[in-house]
Order: sequence, then structure tokens, then C-alpha cells
Amino acid sequence: MESLKKKVYIETTIPSIITAKPSRDITNAYRQEITRFFWENERQKYDLYTSEYVLEECSKGDVNAAKRRLDLIKDIPFVSKTAEVDQLAKEYFNYLDIPQRAKTDCFLNPETFLKSEEVKNGLQRT
Repeated sequence: MESLKKKVYIETTIPSIITAKPSRDITNAYRQEITRFFWENERQKYDLYTSEYVLEECSKGDVNAAKRRLDLIKDIPFVSKTAEVDQLAKEYFNYLDIPQRAKTDCFLNPETFLKSEEVKNGLQRT
């Protein structure tokens, strides 16, 4: 039976905020607090998924920080890279005239993945 839960796409910001050192900046500290609250208390209400692009992005940077990010999302199903997703991301990039430095964000965009057959037909952990 298909889950009645809403799907929530977990992009790189979520594991990055949750695993970051506590911020002394009030705005960032607030973001960390509400993100951690969601993760600890609310995420079970949703069918979470992520993508191989997020896994790649989470693995970058400091080795210890990358491990914390990857450990946090290791059990979340992910959408595999496909030619379809790559094409949709490229179209999104070109259509919105996004700066080159932000091109990776097109591949992380949940709208791109929502159109993917893998999401339409149910996620499979690879």
C-alpha cells in the first residue's frame, strides 16, 4: 500500500545545518534550532528522499564534517542520477539563466526530481 505521507526532499542545507558547530549568530542559531527540531521531532511524519547529487555535495569539504553529514542522511532513500534528471536540470539552468557558480543547485532542485520517473513510481534505495 502506498504511503499517505507527503514526500519531502532533503537537500544539502538540512544535513549541513544540523551537523554544523553551534552558531553564535542569532539568525543562524535559530535556523539550526528549528532545523534540528524538525529532524528530531517532525521528519517521521514524512517520506523523506534525497538525491545522489546531495550525497556528492555532502561528501565535500572537511572529512569529519562530511562524515557527519553523510551519516545523518545515510538511511534516506535517494533518487539516482539519470539522463532524464540531468536533462531537466540543464533545462532549468538555461531557462532561469542561473549563474554558473550556482549550476549545481539545478541538479539539487526538488522540482527536477519530482518529475523523475523514479519518484513517480516510488523510491528505491540503491
